[in-house]
Amino acid sequence: MGYKKHYFHLSQAEHPERFFAVDRLTPEDKKVLDIGCGNHKSIDYAIGLDILPITDMQSSMDELDIDSGSIDVIISRHSLEHTLDLTKTLNEWKRVLKVGGKMIIVLPDHQYIDTMQPALSGGVHMHAFTRDSFKNLIGVFGGLWIQEQCTVIPEWSFGNIIIKK
Repeated sequence: MGYKKHYFHLSQAEHPERFFAVDRLTPEDKKVLDIGCGNHKSIDYAIGLDILPITDMQSSMDELDIDSGSIDVIISRHSLEHTLDLTKTLNEWKRVLKVGGKMIIVLPDHQYIDTMQPALSGGVHMHAFTRDSFKNLIGVFGGLWIQEQCTVIPEWSFGNIIIKK
């Protein structure tokens, strides 16, 4: 686990999970919502949303004061596992996303590490995900399609690109 600890000390500017998100943005992605970002937005022009008042918008993840179909991209890095109601949250994210828009979601990989243990989760993870369990979850939502799923940090996290049809 020693090499994994290295990633905790990287600045956001050089973090692989940030690169995963930013590398998948295109010039057409004008309105980006970065959910659960705290004061570390993935990209400067994103709208930062968190329960913390240090962001552009203070809100829970499952009730967004945003017009339906108005967001090009939603970025969520290590935040979905903190939500209480996955169905409500993902339905809300789907609601605000434009048709053809994408969700860029990075999750801790429970296949390799116990993401529920307090030392890793701070005691605030509500859910654990593997690639298969996440595919199954997205599969219950009509109109969402996983375009890409890959390792971001080996034995630590995986990334997902989900398109709204």
